[in-house]
Amino acid sequence: VKNDSLGALNKKYWGGGTVSVSLADESYVKFRTKPEDRFEDGTINFMNIIALEKGIEQIQNLSINLISGHTYALSIYLCESLDSLTYGSGSKACLVYGWENRNIEEQGPIVCFNMLNEQGDYIGYSVFEKLSSLHNFHIRTGCFCNPGACQKYLSIVKYWMLLTCTDLTNERIKKNFRTGHVCWDDNDIIDNYPTGAIRVSPPYMATIEDISKFILFIKENFIQEHQIPEIYTSNVTVNPRVSKIVVYPIKSCNGFEIDTWELGETGFLYDREWTLVDTRGNYVNQKSVPALCQIQPNIDLENKIMKIDAPNMETLILDLNYYPNIESSCRVCGDRALGYAYDKTISDWFSSFTGYNIDLIRKSPTYTRYTKRPEAITEEPSIWSRAKNLLISQPKSTISFSNEAQFLIVSQESVRVVKEKTGNANIPIDYTNFRPNIVVEGLPPFQEDNWEHITIGRSSFRSNGPCNRCRMVCVDKESLLIGNEPLKTLSSFRKTDDGKILFGVLFSYNYNSVRDYVNIGDRIEFVNGE
Repeated sequence: VKNDSLGALNKKYWGGGTVSVSLADESYVKFRTKPEDRFEDGTINFMNIIALEKGIEQIQNLSINLISGHTYALSIYLCESLDSLTYGSGSKACLVYGWENRNIEEQGPIVCFNMLNEQGDYIGYSVFEKLSSLHNFHIRTGCFCNPGACQKYLSIVKYWMLLTCTDLTNERIKKNFRTGHVCWDDNDIIDNYPTGAIRVSPPYMATIEDISKFILFIKENFIQEHQIPEIYTSNVTVNPRVSKIVVYPIKSCNGFEIDTWELGETGFLYDREWTLVDTRGNYVNQKSVPALCQIQPNIDLENKIMKIDAPNMETLILDLNYYPNIESSCRVCGDRALGYAYDKTISDWFSSFTGYNIDLIRKSPTYTRYTKRPEAITEEPSIWSRAKNLLISQPKSTISFSNEAQFLIVSQESVRVVKEKTGNANIPIDYTNFRPNIVVEGLPPFQEDNWEHITIGRSSFRSNGPCNRCRMVCVDKESLLIGNEPLKTLSSFRKTDDGKILFGVLFSYNYNSVRDYVNIGDRIEFVNGE
């Protein structure tokens, strides 16, 4: 089909993967914008055709009845185990969906549920998925291409559990879509209510021991109390200074180090001003395209150009004063962002290196994104809750394509402790794993957690709270493989009760019209926590 003829195709039906949102009981559907996504109803699993013969042989050897009985028994055990999970206060830790009629003729070997914290609030399914993958449990999350069942079960409010969330109505789903949520993203909690669930499907080769290990994983990572140490002893003299400055012009690509750099309204000048997006308009990162970590941009302020290098590729040069004329919307961390797409020559350079069909987008100078501001919480004081409550009274700051805030600060001593705790000196872990903008020396481990307001040189910054880490910190820059470290080690001593794994602190610059810089060697002064 020619691109200029696509407008004549008025699609009436749709299947999995072709829509951004849909409703089961109302004629409401929003197709994906890219033609190749809008018309590809499902994807043939052609790579597993070779396994069909062996699979059919195994079914014939075991019989469907034996497989069905075994997986059903495993699911019953899993369902009952999840349903019995409680906190010390007696409040339930898990909300299981379905399974009212436990009949093998009606119920398949699938268990869907959501986790709750001790206060009865939902724990995001993406947090659960992150931790389960670190422990080699493979699950699915979201709505599983079943919007009707998803809406039905998420709309059931269990009053006996004292949940205060409202139903997942049609209007709520539409509102979630208007604010940027689509069926495949990581926006798992919106307005304190889940957008999907967790699904476990016990395979025929699983055993009762496997289910027991999974339940133990949940107990150890979500139900038992997890204390984050706020102060570590250290021989380091407290004299915090800037030891490294790193700027990341292209989101998820490598950063370049510099001795001094200018501050702007959205953070460091040119930091995350560009991003790479897939054919669906979603930004890509190193978790989906690990090769991005080998793309090295460098800004040349004198010549007003950005040089981009990658192994076995010719240097790509972009004019900093140039904005492409192709307007393009994209999704970045749940936000609908506006930018300008570069032409095919530029896209081909990135696609050729990574092996993925991706485009380079520059943020529109007229488009504004803001730092995320969490809801106030009233639980016992902790690093996480104190930082959240601190943000309530603060104004939002503008950001480019960064995830949540303008700056990430980590300390050298904190990185050292993480590396030591892995117990393996051969694992390549340094500050680059955590992609900070500013690295601090002369500070005991994790003392940065308590910073609320700081000055660097003559510039003032305010905390946006600790940074919740994901598996992007585990990408090996040489092999491009994604392992478990250092995230697994961090989860053993830097995990909150709701499953967040914290390392580094996010900050916003108190912008003013005075031209200002951060320099290596600048002293850091801090207040409200030392």
